[in-house]
Amino acid sequence: VTRSPAGMVPHAHNNLLQVGVDLGVPGLVAYVGMLTSFALCAWRINRRSAGRTPRLLAAGLFAGVLAHQVYGLTDAITLGAKPGFLLWMLLGLMASFYRLEMTGAEGGRQQVHAG
Repeated sequence: VTRSPAGMVPHAHNNLLQVGVDLGVPGLVAYVGMLTSFALCAWRINRRSAGRTPRLLAAGLFAGVLAHQVYGLTDAITLGAKPGFLLWMLLGLMASFYRLEMTGAEGGRQQVHAG
C-alpha cells in the first residue's frame, strides 16, 4: 500500500510495474525471463509438433497467459493474490507439456535413426 496525494493506492495498476515494486529489478528481470521462456516453449511446440492437438493446447495456454498480461497493462493481479495461482498453473502446465512434447519428439527421432 502506497500513499499518494489522492489517498491510499493498494497496488500499481500495471502488472510489470507491480512485479518491479514487489520484487525489485532482479525479480522483474526474472519474471520477464520466465514469460519469455514460456513464449519460447509455446513457439517451439507449435513448430515441432506433428499433431494438431499439441499445437492447439500450446496455443490455448499461450492465449491464457497473453490475456493475463494484456489485462495487466491496466490493472494488476499481484503474484500473491488468491487468483494469482492461475498464472503459476498455466506456466507449470506449459513447462511440463513442453518437456513431454520435446522428449517424445526426440525419442521418435532416435527410433527413426536407429531403425
